[in-house]
Amino acid sequence: MDVFKGHMPFGLHNLLPRPANYITVLREPVERAISDYYFARRFKPHRNHRAANRLTLEEYFIQKHEHNLQSRILAGPNSHELFPSVCDAAILSIAKENLARQFTVVGLTKRFDETLALLKVVLGWKVKRYRSFRVADNRIPKQLVAPATLALIQEWERFDLALYDYGVSLFEEALAAHREAVEEALLAIRKARDMTPLESRYYWVSSIARAAVCRARSLL
Repeated sequence: MDVFKGHMPFGLHNLLPRPANYITVLREPVERAISDYYFARRFKPHRNHRAANRLTLEEYFIQKHEHNLQSRILAGPNSHELFPSVCDAAILSIAKENLARQFTVVGLTKRFDETLALLKVVLGWKVKRYRSFRVADNRIPKQLVAPATLALIQEWERFDLALYDYGVSLFEEALAAHREAVEEALLAIRKARDMTPLESRYYWVSSIARAAVCRARSLL
């Protein structure tokens, strides 16, 4: 096995017989909370689909959202859980330390082109084609969310917000260390996105097929 990918807690390297490189892509926590709600509303197989369609954003956030999930996942397992069920300052500190010491690249969804460019430079990735999938079309922008709801999300997600700010600083440091190479790679990334409608459709279909094959192999 060369690559494990997906939403999984830190610590997989402890089960592997050889050294491992970690990468992660962080999402701004307030945006993640809003997106989580609208994704649950539109995606019928989602376990919280019915709840999302009867609750407001604020109610859903309080009752159903996984709070400070990025910090908890990146902190890794404790004595009895795959990752902590609640977050505090100690969990945040562990997550920050893991990011700094164990992760080859820390990227950002908001700056995904630059993240891919950095991965090309640091890990030698080849990105021939690139397009976005599953982009929500039913959610409202952050600016239109009620100020009281935003304040609530920011308070409850304060550990993930602190982790995100730390991840941004690591990301900026990495970009600065590879500035010229990243700028060159960024041109290639933008060219990889420049597809005709037919090419884009073909890439979309082939990507779904590859994902299905990967899932089937994972079950074997």
